[in-house]
Amino acid sequence: MRKVLLVFALLVVVAALAAPAFAQDERPTLAELLANDVDGRFTTLLAAIDAAGLSDTVADLDGVTLLAPTNDAFAASLEALGVSPAAVMANPDALTAILTYHILPERLFFRNLTSGPAVTTAEGEDVQFDLTDGVFTVNGNNISDVDNIASNGVMHVIDGVLVPPSVAAMLTAPQPTPEPVVEAPARPSIAEILANDADGRFTMLLAAIHAAGLSDTVANLDGVTILAPSNDAFTASLEALGVSPAAVMANPDVLTAILNYHILPEKLFFRNLTSGPAVTTAEGEDVQFDLTDGVFTVNGVNISDVDNVGSNGVVHVIDGVLVPPSVAASLAPAPEATPEATPEPETAAGPTLVDWLTNDADGRFSTLVAAIQAAGLDRTFAELNGATVLAPTNDAFQAELDFLGVTLDEVVANPVLLGQILRAHVIPGEYFFRNLTSGPALSTLAGNTVQFDLTDGVFTVNNIPVSDVDGRAANGVVQVIEGVILPGSVAAQFPANVRLANLPADAGDVDVYVNHRPALTGVAANAVSDWKLFPAGVYSIAVVPAGAPLADAILGPLDVTMAPGSRTTIAALGSVADGTLTASVIEEDGAAQAAGLSNLTVIHQIPDGPAVNVLANGVPQLLGLAYPGTAEGSDGVGTLTIPAGTLNIVINANGVPFVEAGAVSFDPSESTILVLSGTADAPVVTVFQVPAS
Repeated sequence: MRKVLLVFALLVVVAALAAPAFAQDERPTLAELLANDVDGRFTTLLAAIDAAGLSDTVADLDGVTLLAPTNDAFAASLEALGVSPAAVMANPDALTAILTYHILPERLFFRNLTSGPAVTTAEGEDVQFDLTDGVFTVNGNNISDVDNIASNGVMHVIDGVLVPPSVAAMLTAPQPTPEPVVEAPARPSIAEILANDADGRFTMLLAAIHAAGLSDTVANLDGVTILAPSNDAFTASLEALGVSPAAVMANPDVLTAILNYHILPEKLFFRNLTSGPAVTTAEGEDVQFDLTDGVFTVNGVNISDVDNVGSNGVVHVIDGVLVPPSVAASLAPAPEATPEATPEPETAAGPTLVDWLTNDADGRFSTLVAAIQAAGLDRTFAELNGATVLAPTNDAFQAELDFLGVTLDEVVANPVLLGQILRAHVIPGEYFFRNLTSGPALSTLAGNTVQFDLTDGVFTVNNIPVSDVDGRAANGVVQVIEGVILPGSVAAQFPANVRLANLPADAGDVDVYVNHRPALTGVAANAVSDWKLFPAGVYSIAVVPAGAPLADAILGPLDVTMAPGSRTTIAALGSVADGTLTASVIEEDGAAQAAGLSNLTVIHQIPDGPAVNVLANGVPQLLGLAYPGTAEGSDGVGTLTIPAGTLNIVINANGVPFVEAGAVSFDPSESTILVLSGTADAPVVTVFQVPAS
């Protein structure tokens, strides 16, 4: 086992030897995001911040979320309230309250807000988020542009001004004064997005638009959604139909119908389409959207790149050509087109996955890059095509080394095992955040399975937080994670034990979920399960009635950290009926075991019972143990170490014997639980002893 440990210290060594010095290019601050917005959308907000004397405060913000109203939002919201901008600007107290009502004192991304939480603002009152049928709002105001990341926080653009209830009555309504008008450069148009795509993906679509005589029509579109097939999509779709591009290009009526079938006459973002609507196209027939198990499609065709926003609409890239049902029958096979009729895209190579990791502005992945080089996997990573890399940060690697207790002397090199660890972080296929929200289990190149989860806005893989999503490279996508994933062959060298003590008499048989999957089943009431062996790590643990789904948990989920060689007991305590059901996480003393001592846990489960003392061979070992909640600071659980051997255990109360366990044999290889149950008049003590695995 010691040789297996070598792999982790290697990560530290190679990081120290191979990591270059990085130029720390900081992201813009929140203030810079507002001031330098390409469309000049926040001049009113900046003027309000200045009028309230909050410019320095905003400049010094750190680790916050800013809900940023646009100029149009200010104008429309104040008009609806019958209040002029001048009246608000002239009232610094009201203005300060309104502005601080738009600041949340923590970083909250879109993924953290999908569950619709109420969040307390810096002003002190709550705002309510909601995501229903794809419409994302705060206090009923549409959130139109999410996750604008700054060095000191994150900004979400909102289409209204939030007014705290306590402030609304303070506002008066003098005559409005004109808002300042700022000339700002426009976003590129839809036509420019298609023509200037960095990878030249739309040359065939542009050729089709030209052949149909629709170039001017597309240039004049406004407020629309374009479903844009890539060159590969055109080739594959027409080949499947047995039709050449030349045949379609030569039939302007059919071509026009097909192209209009890719135009939706309103702006529809990804968030508007998650409910799976049927939308009528400019051609007159409907297309059907669907988001199932994280796969986003239209008419069954994958949508691979969403929300490319232009000045006159939005573009979603699709991996197939949509053919209206009324047109499909008119298509017939045709001769293959000449090379001139099927122009190939001029592909601009983007950064590779390794380039993306190496050139990270904050230098977060120097250990990972060094590990790839040390394992001799440079070529393997360079040749990846369409892969997802789960990229641990430098801090994640260091934390894992510390957690596993690996030293530099134990390392030097095992490139085979290092390669197994690295392959456990690579998933064949490109999986973006939108593909992972349903919580799929996916296989890695190492053969292990990784489990994604999005619960209450917390996005994890194998219970490890995913902190930064959808880093795009030429040959794949990067999801940044805050831990290291160990494949089974390595993780088995760092075992930890866990078991459940199901002690409430009215809980019935229960199952235990670990990382959202059943791990222990049918644990009887007033019983302790056998030990279950897991690799050391952090786990999400929940208890449910036997046979019930995770959603019906009666305890948890609890985040439990299990170190290598540890023995952890999850004790369910109290009562279901009286609402006192709770859990205690009991960690045994490994050092005591190594020294030949034995671990003893005593649990008080008699609601009307007195506080008790535990004596071994007449010597007090534990004093004043009370039922949970009946004495200050008591959780009903007492842990201690005692000499190995056979000891006479007596439990007394108020100086007199209360109940006797009798002679109990204690062994360092076993962990002993004594449970007091029954009633004060008829107490029962039960002894549970299970050897560790």
